[in-house]
Amino acid sequence: MFTRVTTDAAGAIRRGEALAGPEKVAANGWRVWVEHAVTGERIFESDVEKTYKLTTSTSYPGPDNMMSLLLYKTVKGSAKSAHQQVESNDRVIGEVWREQSRVIVSKLSQPLRQEMKWRWFARVNGDAKILGREGRDLVGPGFASKVKAVDAMAAAITSAANCTGKRA
Repeated sequence: MFTRVTTDAAGAIRRGEALAGPEKVAANGWRVWVEHAVTGERIFESDVEKTYKLTTSTSYPGPDNMMSLLLYKTVKGSAKSAHQQVESNDRVIGEVWREQSRVIVSKLSQPLRQEMKWRWFARVNGDAKILGREGRDLVGPGFASKVKAVDAMAAAITSAANCTGKRA
């Protein structure tokens, strides 16, 4: 379906007219939301989307191997695509975002053929190192999914805690 509609060929339209389509989609039981093109603020969310946001999260093994709940908060005004802060137990543990990167399409049949694809990157809070840029020559930069980027961030936090003897 539509992922980004910012203009209309006939010119600017009123907010009520712009929300008529998503409201119809929401009436059919679909998850739908509309974000302001400039501020990124959500100006409409279907009831299904609101319920989904409340019940969906990711977890990772935190201190003492207990599962911690992760919350993703959009970083407003960021130039990075899908830029989100990652919070665990009410504290920011890092950030994730995606970029278009040149990646190898097939390592076996066409090892030199590359294409531009969206890849996820992560950074642990307080660390300058960007996860997904180091030593990934065979698969190219970045992670194929946000979950893999967050897993790498969780592994970095856990290994840093093990090295310093601190809790993550």
